[in-house]
Amino acid sequence: MSIPKNPGLLEEGEEEESYGMVESMDPELYRATTEGDILEFIKAMEHGTLDRHYQSSAGCVQLGPQKNTVLHIATSCGHYEIVKLLCKGLAILCDSLLVPLLINCDLREGALELENEERNTALHEALGHRHQKVARILIDRNRSAWYSVNKEGKSVLYLAAEAVFVGLVKLLMENPAGICKVLKHQTPLGFLEGVKFLLSNFCAAAYQRDIYGLFPIHTASSEGHVDIIQGMLQHCPDSRELLTLQGQNIFHVAAKSGNGKAVSSMLKIAELEKLLNEKDDEGNMPLHVATICGHPRIVRALIWDERVDLELVNKGIISEGIPSIYKYAEDITNARNT
Repeated sequence: MSIPKNPGLLEEGEEEESYGMVESMDPELYRATTEGDILEFIKAMEHGTLDRHYQSSAGCVQLGPQKNTVLHIATSCGHYEIVKLLCKGLAILCDSLLVPLLINCDLREGALELENEERNTALHEALGHRHQKVARILIDRNRSAWYSVNKEGKSVLYLAAEAVFVGLVKLLMENPAGICKVLKHQTPLGFLEGVKFLLSNFCAAAYQRDIYGLFPIHTASSEGHVDIIQGMLQHCPDSRELLTLQGQNIFHVAAKSGNGKAVSSMLKIAELEKLLNEKDDEGNMPLHVATICGHPRIVRALIWDERVDLELVNKGIISEGIPSIYKYAEDITNARNT
């Protein structure tokens, strides 16, 4: 039986294996940030060391073991003055050596969007720890990062609503992308609950168009988030009547995107029946849109639904019966594949 080697001791000629080294922050900088000592923080930022362990002397991009920057730490601890210093007062409060370092690391843009191991930005940390004043500074500095979603499936907008920071929610909702930007992401665990919570407290979010003229319910139908559509109908029942700039309802949008699962699921929602035969500004029903866009599966689902009126006429296509419509859709699909 072989005798196990004594752990921690190397035999002659052996080289120590490296199992990787995590990043760490300058200890003085870390201590000053966690304690909220503004003077020591400035001093540590100015005299940050650059060696093999502290990979950057630009303190704003030094990372701790959990990939937290000083901005993450300061926001989670609620140290308003340090956050304010990082976001607003550097040119006045810091010397000429520190300013170029912070400019080089692109604090005004990239550092505000850096994520830690929990995929939290500094703004996530501020809101998660209920530091409203700190969160307001970060929002004012960067309005574009509010929709990022962390590992828990919580966006910044959701966290602001959860904390009942009404003013911050209104500020975030002024973003042209609106809630639709959130719906563009894949739905992570807990995201549905986040949307429901947001709508139950701030129903106005369901009635704001994005830059493409879509309301959140349209984006949900395009992305196939039927559970979110149902949540919207529960909290905002008249949102089913919302139309795109082209006069299209959620069936039109789903048919255009080719999302067959969404169409099939929406057909089972009784309160959406009225939308099946509505025409858009071009005179097209959802069936016509699916036919024109060449989505045979959606055409099949619609033409076999007895509630769809196959006798309705649009400006260019006459629904004379199941075979002609379905063949037209297949012809378009085959033509595109050749």
